[in-house]
Amino acid sequence: MSAATGPVARDAQGAVAPAGLADPPRPMFRGVLHFITAMLAPFATVALLLLADSPRGYVGASIFGTTLMLLYMSSANYHLAPWPASLRGLWKRVDHAMIFVLIAGTYTPLCLVVLNNAWGIPMLAVVWTLAGAGVALKVVNPNAPRWLSVGLYMGIGWVGVVAATEVVTTLPAAALAMLVAGGALYTIGGVIYARRRPDPSPRWFGFHEVFHAFVIAGSAAHFALISIYVV
Repeated sequence: MSAATGPVARDAQGAVAPAGLADPPRPMFRGVLHFITAMLAPFATVALLLLADSPRGYVGASIFGTTLMLLYMSSANYHLAPWPASLRGLWKRVDHAMIFVLIAGTYTPLCLVVLNNAWGIPMLAVVWTLAGAGVALKVVNPNAPRWLSVGLYMGIGWVGVVAATEVVTTLPAAALAMLVAGGALYTIGGVIYARRRPDPSPRWFGFHEVFHAFVIAGSAAHFALISIYVV
């Protein structure tokens, strides 16, 4: 990371630092987990495409896999590369916006394959519209308060409960467990990100790395759900 250049500087989380001071050092593992996942995401996408057995399944698998790759590649790129201040803000916008894109991408195969048209298509339209609004917010105001960002992520992520009856009657118990577990893992990660704790080792593996670990676990649960029971 670069030293501050100007009256103020912002650290990796967007906090303002005093003039003339370098950004605080980041944990050594910042971005590493998402880099590893980014390397695995293309293989996961190919596996989904090979498993898909219907046009809707293929479209859903394509979109979910693509959004997985976009999220983890943009996150690894943002957190690992030594971007100058002029570009770091751009990549922060992309990184945060991709969270909304992955949420909508995860809904897509479920809406196309699991839900009937009466529920699935309207739900798909609502989720992608909300995700688009979230992306616009991050582009315009990447330093929006954490509570607002996390609230939007969770709100869009759990909006699908309105179709709970349809989902429960369609998916087996094991699939429902994976669906809920993935949502719970994302939610716990979001709370950790908002509260900045637990922060086990600020030098090596801080609260942000814990957040990243929960995001990966949530993605893994939903990947298992979609690969086994959906596409």
